[in-house]
Amino acid sequence: MTLLEIKNLHLQFQSDEGLALVLDGINFDIKKGETLGLVGESGCGKSVTGLSVLRLIPTPPGEITEGEIIFEGENLLEKSAKEMQNIRGGRIAMIFQDPMVSLNPVYTIGDQIAEAIDLHQPKGITSTWDGVVEALDSVQIADPESRAHNYPHQFSGGMRQRGMIAMMLSCRPSLLIADEPTTALDVTVQAQVLQVIADLQKELGMAVILITHNLGVVAESCDRVAVMYAGTIAEIADVEKLFENPKHPYTRGLLGAIPRADRDMNDLAIIEGSVPNHVNPPKGCRFHPRCKEAMDICRIEKPTDVDLGEDHIVACHLYG
Repeated sequence: MTLLEIKNLHLQFQSDEGLALVLDGINFDIKKGETLGLVGESGCGKSVTGLSVLRLIPTPPGEITEGEIIFEGENLLEKSAKEMQNIRGGRIAMIFQDPMVSLNPVYTIGDQIAEAIDLHQPKGITSTWDGVVEALDSVQIADPESRAHNYPHQFSGGMRQRGMIAMMLSCRPSLLIADEPTTALDVTVQAQVLQVIADLQKELGMAVILITHNLGVVAESCDRVAVMYAGTIAEIADVEKLFENPKHPYTRGLLGAIPRADRDMNDLAIIEGSVPNHVNPPKGCRFHPRCKEAMDICRIEKPTDVDLGEDHIVACHLYG
């Protein structure tokens, strides 16, 4: 069953340079219990998409001008501020990129988790502090009763990320948005954090949107993947199909740039150029200035989504 569906979402920001069209009609969905990877270059709109779901875009300068965000059958864009406060943390949780910035440095880890539990959990089921200890134990923090009294600066980077995960999942949400949850962590700790999320996902039956630029993480952790480029969705497919048979030229370029043991480093693909300026994006397909397969129509007309079958969707004139 579909848990979240984003339809034709447009988002713009007012900047010193002019109006920045950050999201240009994106469409995707996620099913209950599924892990969807949201990938693309820095600046393509991944994090902004996650923040839009939770209605955390500051207004002004940001504004959602068109579209729908349907969660469990309800349009979140029609919810009041009070209703969204109850949804955030309770039904939809988000792990942010830098836990040191997201955690309050003057409160203990335990106090911050307790606040989330008090806000969203039904009263009387268990004591708040028991819930705090259970949450820290679920993310494999040793001696959770003692460590709950520590402040964020007393945790390592990996432990802070675990503490953030414990806080977000203490209220058993239906959907977790994980925004670069392994940024700045070494490879071993990355694997541990991703395993914690996977274990808790299986236990709680929740869906996960994993925002990342690391295609290796996507290959190991996701069921489906949506590839973003400059505020648009270029391709969506089952993760195995995408890696075996990518259709969009941008997706092929990304996969071709991944180092592999069976490939000479000199054979890595290069996507020339850079992500376009959102204030003055290219007409037609936003990728056409960097695309070696661009046609005349690509410079004039924005491509529509083409269903290739088996839930494989690509926005490219090559398949129109």
